[in-house]
Amino acid sequence: MYPLALITLFLTTALAVFGIAQLASDASERSHIRDRNALAAAERSDRRLSNRLDRAFRRTRLGATIDNHLAGGGVHWRPLTFLAFSVAAAIAAFVLVDAVLPLWMSAPAGVGGGYAVWAFVERARRKRKERFLGQLPDIARMIASGSQAGLSLQSALELAASDLDEPAGEELQRVATQVRLGQNMETALRDMVARMPSRDVGVMVSTLVIQQRAGGDLVSALSDLSDALESRRQTAREIKVMLVGAVFTAYVIPVLVVGLLLILNLSTPGALEELTSSLLGRVVLVVSGTLILVGYLMIQRITKVER
Repeated sequence: MYPLALITLFLTTALAVFGIAQLASDASERSHIRDRNALAAAERSDRRLSNRLDRAFRRTRLGATIDNHLAGGGVHWRPLTFLAFSVAAAIAAFVLVDAVLPLWMSAPAGVGGGYAVWAFVERARRKRKERFLGQLPDIARMIASGSQAGLSLQSALELAASDLDEPAGEELQRVATQVRLGQNMETALRDMVARMPSRDVGVMVSTLVIQQRAGGDLVSALSDLSDALESRRQTAREIKVMLVGAVFTAYVIPVLVVGLLLILNLSTPGALEELTSSLLGRVVLVVSGTLILVGYLMIQRITKVER
């Protein structure tokens, strides 16, 4: 048991150090780009093995999905850094739970540890998307004002990006940068929808794309859309206030159950091992855990407000 614990501890430490080193490297590169010649910094960064591996991973479907989630959450990690932290969290959770609870419960704990990193990014992405959706009426109004003043769509987006706070400013600036680098406007806007998946964002992007393709009164369309988005924002806010109790319950019950199991095992050493030594005890734990998980997922699904 001790060699296995040492090996897992070494792997966890190595992966955590790799992730921290990647974060420090990214911060250093951003500092160089700000303070020195951007082309020289980019060439120096391109020669690094970790950057080449990361670019190759981004070309895969999994890498592209992770990259979109990180960008949507405003988390400045590379996909490989995210994987390193996920594996390190999974190993750490496995070792910690194995030291307290029976061995057969360590594997689910390891999966939960890895999922916790994904949940952290998903939570950041969800909160950032909510802030972005709250800014949609302002985005529509500013683009309409820019178009009414005779600006092109790209110029109107750049103007809105400079005047709006994050995350809308960063997302619109990303779109404008992609267009300046040669990507067509429709693809850049679709990429923004991939980072901020939402019906409201999709409707606004569709309006802009149709105007780009066929022309039309963009100012009137965006003004009407802005009013509709404002009404939807107020409605969604009222619904969330009504559902806050159910959302809180979905998180409290699993935490209470796990906490009670830990307290029971600590106050009566070997209680869980004795419980899981019989078939009936294992069936009770599995059924209970399944019901708690199903209840959590159902509450999350019922209280989710689609926008």
